This record gives sequence, C-alpha cells and structure tokens, in this order.
Amino acid sequence: MLGQTLLAQVNTEQLRQAVLTPGLHSSLDADFGLVSGNSKLMQATGSLRFDYLRGNGHSFVVINRQLGQADSLLINKGFVHGRFTRAFSDKLSLETFAQNEFNDFIRLKSRNLAGGGFRVRWREAGPGDKKPTGIRLHTGIGLMWEQERILGAVDQADVKKNLLRSTNYLVFRWLPDERILMQATSYYQFDVQNPRDFRLLLDAGLAVTLTEKIALTVKIDSRYDHLPPAGFNLEKYDLELTSGLSYSF
Repeated sequence: MLGQTLLAQVNTEQLRQAVLTPGLHSSLDADFGLVSGNSKLMQATGSLRFDYLRGNGHSFVVINRQLGQADSLLINKGFVHGRFTRAFSDKLSLETFAQNEFNDFIRLKSRNLAGGGFRVRWREAGPGDKKPTGIRLHTGIGLMWEQERILGAVDQADVKKNLLRSTNYLVFRWLPDERILMQATSYYQFDVQNPRDFRLLLDAGLAVTLTEKIALTVKIDSRYDHLPPAGFNLEKYDLELTSGLSYSF
C-alpha cells in the first residue's frame, strides 16, 4: 500500500527550487492518480509552499494535504513544515525546523517535530553559485525532538512516543539545462538512545518545465523502517510513485 511507513520528517528538500531571487516566492502543486482493475486507487494531493529570502536567510513553509481511497481504505493525511536557514559562508549554513503531521490511513493522530543542525554545500552549480545549471551536492546533520501518537494498535491502546533522533541527509541535484531538474535525497535517522531504531528514506524527482509557470513532475519515494511500530503488521519497506503538474505564481 502507498504511504504506510511511519517516517519522521517529510522530504521538503524535494520542493526546494534551484535558484531563488530575494523576496517572496510561492508555488502550488497538484497530483491526481487513478488505478482500476483488480484493485482500485484514487488519490489527489495538493501542496502549497511559500519561500522568503532576505540577506543570508531563507525561510519557507510547506502545507500538504492528500485525500483518496484504496479499495475499501480511506486516505486522509497532511503536514505543515516550516524551516529557516541562515548561511554563515558559501559552504556552511545553520537550519532550524518545526513540523506537524497526521495520517488517518496509518492511525497516526499526530506527529510533532522540532530540531536543527548544519547544512554543508560541497559542490555548487557554478562559480559564485550564479549559474542555474550544473550539479549541486549538500549534506546535513542535526538533532530533532519527535513526539507522536498512534491510535488503536492490536490491543486497542494508543501508542505514544517521545524521543530524540539524529537526522542526517544527502542531496544531489542536477540541472542539465534550465528546463530540467533531477534530484535525489536520502535521509538516515536514528534514536540516539537506541541506534537500532533507524529509518532510511530515498526520494528521487524529475521536473520538466513546460511553460514559464507550469512544469511536469515525477516522484519516486522509497522508505525503510528497521523497527516499525508494533501492533500494526507494517512492512519495513515502502515504495510510492506519483506524477503531476506544478504551477508557480
């Protein structure tokens, strides 16, 4: 099934734009999916994002909501993620973030995150980071507080969790030209008191600009949770493929 794994921290890296000028920017994404035959799947996803750049600071907020139905199961999930990044040099930045998430499909009543860390830029698109095309490579390392509540496991008791995780990521971006963006992001997150409780996430995306404001998008999400919550019979692996259109305004 799509989107079953309980994975902390959504991949907002996939929504970062390659080049942004100072000021306020916004974008609206919409994805629609339909499968019919031996099994039925209908889903619609909407995402609204705001970016604000001033000086060495970059703030953004992402609001995402997904509704759908897979056979007899209902899909109702969403999240709000806010992040602030301040650059100290061309290579090093400080990040802070906060997130709230829910997912009725997997009985996740709420997940709250707050944390921060450092972001390192290893490779730029071009001298002075002024060229829009080329390869970019970033890594991040940090800590986050995680609090979540899962409704009604096998014993009908709510499962509550409150812990500290290390969150680390690697981002690869390639722009062959100004119309095409390819990106892959991998996350590694583990409980600092129990390193065996770790999660891996790999997100890959392709965006092709069709007009000045419209782009075609394809996304692949692969997840692995080494210790999924007990009482739900969840698989450790999860894979999701979506495609749609992105509109910037």
